Amino acid sequence: TPHGFPSPRRWKIVIMTDKPVYRPGETILCRVLLLDAFTQGLVSAAELQAVTPRLSVNVELHAPDDKVASRGSCSFGAAALDSGGYMGTAGLKFSLTGSTLGGTYSLVAVPQQQHELYHCLIAPAWRRVRIRHFTQPVFAIEPTMGLAGGYRL
Repeated sequence: TPHGFPSPRRWKIVIMTDKPVYRPGETILCRVLLLDAFTQGLVSAAELQAVTPRLSVNVELHAPDDKVASRGSCSFGAAALDSGGYMGTAGLKFSLTGSTLGGTYSLVAVPQQQHELYHCLIAPAWRRVRIRHFTQPVFAIEPTMGLAGGYRL
């Protein structure tokens, strides 16, 4: 590299959810991935250990008015392996109350230690999820007499 500086690693965070639409009272299940921005593969144990022994990511659920409705964090590295996860993946849950307002919410993920990670750039991530109240459909069946004496629906 020019001037003797190592080229920075470029990683990105990706948030996935188990479904795009939720109802109040349900739980949003998230999978947070740490990917190499160039290869799109999971960051390996060796790559992560070369930068930091543990990477923590803050994940916030923002309401439609952009206020933080809930927050959590997850870890990559040895802590993730100790809890049964993989090096480049982490899981997280957000429980919605029954009184949660409907609308489009955003999940936002940002690394905690970005300022401490030398030669590593990590792009934050966001994902939209919708929360809608369920309204049961109403059907009406009205039988009428047909010309041949049978019923029609």
